[in-house]
Order: sequence, then C-alpha cells, then structure tokens
Amino acid sequence: MIYWRLNEIKAIISEFDGTVANTLPICFHVFKYVFQKYDEKELTSIVIKKMFGSSEMGIICENRTHPEREAAIEDY
Repeated sequence: MIYWRLNEIKAIISEFDGTVANTLPICFHVFKYVFQKYDEKELTSIVIKKMFGSSEMGIICENRTHPEREAAIEDY
C-alpha cells in the first residue's frame, strides 16, 4: 500500500475526456450548433474531428467566416 504525503505531490495529471467521461458527443453537438448559428454551415462530426488539434477557441477562430468570434466562443 502506498501512502502519499500532500507536500510531496507536485502535480496531478488527468486526461478527462475519453478516460473518465465520454464528452466528445457533447463537443460535436456544440460545435455543430455554433457553426450553424454563426456561419450557416452544417458540419458532420467527421469534419469537426478533422479540425481537432487546436483548443476549442482555436477551432472556432480558425474555421469560421463570421466576424463575431467572441460571441461564438461565448456560446460554445
């Protein structure tokens, strides 16, 4: 059995999505909503998945044509 002293712990790293909870379907749904609302684009989950690599804000900013980026990010 391992006992941890709190002052010895430097960091806790967790990969939440896909390990603890499957939140990808929610992410896809919200991306679809934002792109439909602001750019009138209907995107599939496959197209959205190809955009992955940047943060959520990066995906919205890099792939949108509508100038209201702040509003789209806030909606996301």
